[in-house]
Amino acid sequence: MLEIKCPVCSRIMEFDQKTGILICRSCNSEISVTKIDLPEYGLYKNSSYIKDIASKSIINDDEPDIANAVSEIRPHDIYEISSYIPFETSEEDALKLLRSWGGKKLFTKSAFNSAIRDKTILREYYPVFLFNLSAYGTLHSVCTINDDDLSSNITRTHYYDVYRKAYTKDNMILISASDAMSDIVLDGLLPYDVSKAINYTNENTDIKTDFAISKKASLLYKSAEIQLNEQIHDTLWNSLNKYSSKHNSKTEYGMCNPDIKAMLIPVWNLSYTEKNIRKHIYLNGNGKAIYGKRPLSLIKSILFMVLSGLILFFIAICIIFII
Repeated sequence: MLEIKCPVCSRIMEFDQKTGILICRSCNSEISVTKIDLPEYGLYKNSSYIKDIASKSIINDDEPDIANAVSEIRPHDIYEISSYIPFETSEEDALKLLRSWGGKKLFTKSAFNSAIRDKTILREYYPVFLFNLSAYGTLHSVCTINDDDLSSNITRTHYYDVYRKAYTKDNMILISASDAMSDIVLDGLLPYDVSKAINYTNENTDIKTDFAISKKASLLYKSAEIQLNEQIHDTLWNSLNKYSSKHNSKTEYGMCNPDIKAMLIPVWNLSYTEKNIRKHIYLNGNGKAIYGKRPLSLIKSILFMVLSGLILFFIAICIIFII
């Protein structure tokens, strides 16, 4: 139903479609929509209330089982690694990618160049929590579309009782499960193809077992939930862009079909020391994403520009003398 507050007592008024009158059952106030003048809704003349035009439109056809959905989930802490994504990038290819990413030796720091030459790179696995979640949202709002007739100075405002649904399913969200891998570094290395994950057992001798899960799935679940809620929120509200205004809006969000696992992701870790500070550059073990500060040498760059300038100056002088 259209919900408009009574200007006298602030209760919700009822609209009589036959008479075109808003009625307040609390204080018996009556207002004709052809003369309505409420500060909250603006000046309306010759207004019309359209009850159900596209009111049940759905953004996505796949409807969640909202009745069985759980709005808030508190999963138990997970400490057992169930799967891992194997390395696809070889050490040789990793070094080539890092060399290309860093730039020419002429402009990069000597310590970085030495690390590439000496292959100071480690093959590591880091634990992450894999959240496979579905989410739904509903939005119920009283919306208006203005249809102004400037020639006759009449403002026509049409009411719509709008109901929207949004549903997103099978969202794969990776969040670091260890303090050894910050969320910033992990974001820089994404995406990982989790479909390539295989079962992990203690018999996987090529994987070191000294990694530690230091973060709780029950705490990180909230972060994943916020991400999906923001996505649903934006989808719902963007669907109302065609309306002039929205009033008395009500929203509801929830998670459903949660699946949480602890898994390992492959990372190449190139390290070098500069001014007694250990620096790290990370490379996705089955992709090309790189996280780290580019090892450009400011001194080398300045010297190159100065030398280039001197050469150009010398060439100009020679041309002048020749002429």
